[in-house]
Amino acid sequence: MARNWWWMVAVAALLGQGGCSNVEPGGPAPTGILPSSAPNTVATDVVISGNHFHVVPHANYDDESKAFSDKQFKIQLGPFSLENVVYRSPRELRATVPARLSPGTYDLVVTGPDGRQGRLAGAFTVLGPVDAGVDALDAGFDLDGPPDWPVPDGPPDGPPVDGDGPPDGPPPDQPPDGPVLDCPPPDQPLDGPLPDQPPDGPVPDQPPPLDGPLPDQPPLDGPLPDQPLPPDGPVPDQPLPPDGPVPDQPLPPDGPLPDQPPPLDGPLFDGPTGDGPPCPIECSSCAGGVCTLTCTNGCTCPAGWSCDIDCTSPSTCQGSIDCSAALSCTVACGNQSCTNDITCGAGACDITCGGQSCKGNISCSGPCTIACVGGSCQGNITCSGGPCDIDCAGVSCTAGVDCSTACSCDLSCGSGCATILCPAGCAATSGCTTLPAATCDTC
Repeated sequence: MARNWWWMVAVAALLGQGGCSNVEPGGPAPTGILPSSAPNTVATDVVISGNHFHVVPHANYDDESKAFSDKQFKIQLGPFSLENVVYRSPRELRATVPARLSPGTYDLVVTGPDGRQGRLAGAFTVLGPVDAGVDALDAGFDLDGPPDWPVPDGPPDGPPVDGDGPPDGPPPDQPPDGPVLDCPPPDQPLDGPLPDQPPDGPVPDQPPPLDGPLPDQPPLDGPLPDQPLPPDGPVPDQPLPPDGPVPDQPLPPDGPLPDQPPPLDGPLFDGPTGDGPPCPIECSSCAGGVCTLTCTNGCTCPAGWSCDIDCTSPSTCQGSIDCSAALSCTVACGNQSCTNDITCGAGACDITCGGQSCKGNISCSGPCTIACVGGSCQGNITCSGGPCDIDCAGVSCTAGVDCSTACSCDLSCGSGCATILCPAGCAATSGCTTLPAATCDTC
C-alpha cells in the first residue's frame, strides 16, 4: 500500500483545479436537464447535460484484476434521489425521476464518484395532477379516503321546508288512482279482432298454395337437365402431377436463402428491453447500449457505438486506441498503459491518464475531457472543433497542448505543458480560459 500514496496525492492535485460558483472545485458542473418539468403521476426519464462528469480510475498493482473505473454518480432533485442513473459521457448522464414526488421546483444536484457535488438551482419542476392537466382518479392516485367532512346519506330530519319534499296526494297533472278512462283493464282481452284487421282465413286475393312443385320447375331427382355426370377420374385436360417437385421449381440450395445474409455473430444488445442491434463481436458486453472493451494491445471502438475502454491494469493497451468513428468514448489508463496514440472523432471523449501512462499523442475533433496526473500525457495534445477541458496536474503534459481551433478551451497546467496554444485572446496565466464567453466560448 505504501507505494500507492503518490496516486492519491496526484488525484487530489487534479481534483483541486478549477471550479465555478455553483460547484465544488473540480466537481461535476450540471448545466441543464431535459425535460425540465413533468407530472408526478408517472416516472419520467431525463437527460442531464454539463461538464466535468469524470470517472475515477482505481489501479491495483497487487492484483490487476481488481483495477476498475468508478462511474457511480448520484443525482438528486432537492432531497429526492433519481433512479437508474447511467453515465454516458463526460457531458451527459441519464436517470429516471420517480413518480409521486411532491409538486414544486427543485435544485439539481450531481455527486461524482469522488464525492464532490455540482448544483443547478431551480432546474426541475414537479407538477401535480391539476397543474399537469391530469385527472387524479385517472392517474391512479390514492386519494386517501373520504374528505374530512361527512357525505350526506339521506334527507335531513324533520319535515321538508319550502317545498323541499313532495306534497301530499298525487303530483299535478297525473290522473287519480285507477285505470285510464275509456281503456279496459290490462288483464281483459279485447272483444273481436282489432280494427282494420282481416277476419280469420287466408288473405283475400291470395290463392291457396299449389300442391307439388312450382310450375315450370322440373323435379330435383337426379342431375339437372343438360348436365351429365362427370367422368370417373381427373377432369379432362388436367393430367396427374408428376412425381417430385413441380417443374421449374428446383429444390432450395443448402444454407440461407439467396440474398439473405447469415445472422450476425454476437448476442443481442442486452439493454433494458433486450432490443437493439447485435452486440459487435469485439465487445465483451453491450449492457445499456455501451460496448465494453478490455484491451491488451490496440482497441477500435465500433462505428456508431458508445465505448468504455478499460486500460486501468498496468501495462495494458500498448497499441493505438481509435475512437474516430465512435458515438462517444470513455478511456481509462493505469500505470504504464496506453503507450500509443489515442484518437477521438466528433463524438464526445473522456480520457483519464494515471501514472506513467498516455505516452503517445492525444487528438480530439469533438467535445473532449482529458485528465492527466502523476507524470502522464507525455505526447502532444490537440483539440479542435469541439469544447475542450484539460487538466494537467503536477508534471503531466510535458509536451505541448494545442487547442487554438477549439470552440472553447479550459486548460489548467501544473509544472508541465511545454507549449500552450489557446483560442485567440483566451490565454491564462497557466493555461487557457473560457472567459469572456463572448469570445472564448463560441460552442
